[in-house]
Amino acid sequence: MRACKWTIMKRFFPLFSSPRAGAPWFAWVAGAFLAALLLIFGIVLAVNPYQLYGVSLCRPAYISSHAYQMIPGLLRREPYDTAVVGSCMAQNFRISDMEAVPGWGRVIKATGAGASFRTLDRFMDAVLDEKKARHIFFLLDITITTGGGLFNLEDQVLEYLFDKSIWGDHQYFLNWDVLTGAVPRTLKANLGSKRFKPSLERDMMFAWDFGNRPHRFSEDEVREGFVRWGDALADVREHAAEQAAFYQKNVEERLFTNIRENPGIRFTVCLAPYSSAFWHALHAYGGLEPFLGARANLMRQMLAFGNTAVYDFQGDPVTENYAHYSDPWHYDANINAWIIRSIAEGRGRIENEEDIESANRAVRERCHPERRPAWIAELIDKPKAP
Repeated sequence: MRACKWTIMKRFFPLFSSPRAGAPWFAWVAGAFLAALLLIFGIVLAVNPYQLYGVSLCRPAYISSHAYQMIPGLLRREPYDTAVVGSCMAQNFRISDMEAVPGWGRVIKATGAGASFRTLDRFMDAVLDEKKARHIFFLLDITITTGGGLFNLEDQVLEYLFDKSIWGDHQYFLNWDVLTGAVPRTLKANLGSKRFKPSLERDMMFAWDFGNRPHRFSEDEVREGFVRWGDALADVREHAAEQAAFYQKNVEERLFTNIRENPGIRFTVCLAPYSSAFWHALHAYGGLEPFLGARANLMRQMLAFGNTAVYDFQGDPVTENYAHYSDPWHYDANINAWIIRSIAEGRGRIENEEDIESANRAVRERCHPERRPAWIAELIDKPKAP
């Protein structure tokens, strides 16, 4: 029996049967290695955690921490009419809410927590390359466009997942992180894990709580977030004009280029409604007017595009309700739902110069010093850490 097995190994591995190959055990090691590779390949193919292919024994698990890896495959495989592109501010939108908006059709998300503008540019390129979307909803977030200003975010895109060649395939199927991280999490979701099972619900694709700690929303959380990011906000004191100019430049060079080059696609651009705490900080540190000026310039340019609708909620009273915020920027799913309802009802749309001036005036009113909570005033007046 042993001789028979070795004859088979020599037939399939002639290299190892040569004198230079040494003892037969080397062929067994090589065979075991190949078998392990085939096993890994089979497991990843069967579970298919990043949904690169239509064949899968598991339901997709739309875990927030999987968003960057799943987006290339979902854009490639799924049918859709509207693509939602944005950072974590866009992850808590319900698919069903968006599909209820007349004319939006079937919706998919290309959203990632901590996404830089460069990352979103890559998502946008993938959406446009697939030539499926008739409409793109873009959530415009100041913090993703200021680069080294408010935040210094690195690109998190895994390019091999966008590669449709065999080279990209083998990096997916024979990937240690996929095997030991994504595969177990997807299996846990499909087997009913309390933590991951909710991620099977496509309606809340990539929502924050799936795979991450649950976010808490309250004025106390906003206060803690203000303390956590205080120095970054205070940097505006020295670099307000520079950051506002960089914000405008990024949007013009990246987003506006895509809008101009795709006149057959409708774009809806929505300015993310940060809490008024953010605007209070900008006002106190001298950054409010430079950013409002950049906002106004961008909105004027978007009005000139024939394929773009602009919505702004940054001066709405909802931004003063800190019960919906986890820090000065991030809001809960109730705000996301309210944004979509408002758009469906035609509220918040910017259509002319008067609307632009009114929108900026509303932001100024929200962050007037007389409306500033005592704890914000105290934190703003606190000297910057050396």
